Amino acid sequence: MSLMKTLRIGAFLAALTLVLPVIAGEGTVPEIRIRTDTYKNVTLVSHNATHVFVRHTRGMATLKAGDLSKEELIGLGVLEPDPVAEAGGDGATAGEPIGLAILQRSFSESMKSGNPPKLENINLPQLVKQVPPEFRRFLLIGMLALFAGHLFFSFCAMLLCKKAGTEPGLMVWLPILQLIPLIRASGMSGWWFLGCFVPVLNIVVQVLWCVNIAKARGKGILTTIMLILPVTNILAFLYLAFSSRDSSAGSQGRIRFEPLPA
Repeated sequence: MSLMKTLRIGAFLAALTLVLPVIAGEGTVPEIRIRTDTYKNVTLVSHNATHVFVRHTRGMATLKAGDLSKEELIGLGVLEPDPVAEAGGDGATAGEPIGLAILQRSFSESMKSGNPPKLENINLPQLVKQVPPEFRRFLLIGMLALFAGHLFFSFCAMLLCKKAGTEPGLMVWLPILQLIPLIRASGMSGWWFLGCFVPVLNIVVQVLWCVNIAKARGKGILTTIMLILPVTNILAFLYLAFSSRDSSAGSQGRIRFEPLPA
């Protein structure tokens, strides 16, 4: 249902704003010269696959990673010193695990040559260890935010089912499957759950559910319309979950539907 998707997308976007920045460890380079300008006391702010965002004596700047030397990237903290080069080698051999610094350089070179590094040479545990701790912290916060959003939605769904006169059971706490007790709470057959995954039919199921769950809670046409429309459907869903139960609402006031044909 679009209501559930709206709530989950909102929680995902909130978490995404925490997870997107790839914060690098701070490093300072006394001077960086490119073809168009010279920057002094350059400190890394963040970076991605193609650009480096820095702070310098005159403010902020966005530099292309390809315009910086390997030593400058290492000094800023974008790359780590090549352990193979420090040991006297020229680079990763065919069967050698690729660390984060080597992998970044390999991908940069592969963009020019069109030959990406082989996946079997990538040492995933080593890459995970080299992920900046700030990024891991933001990732953890994002995951906790998504989990908290799911718990809140499930709690509201449980309240809505109980106030509509049905017992949702443990299924209401399970992702996706929680649609079944919500559909049953509206007086519709649980088989309509399958219709939620069929294009066009899922819109029909959503509209029917909005009409019937509002009737089951003894609410009027305004609540039904708000439940159907985007954005307002979140407010209407919370209203149905937390408002007091109308004593005139009951199973006789619901519109029931036969199961979908097999």
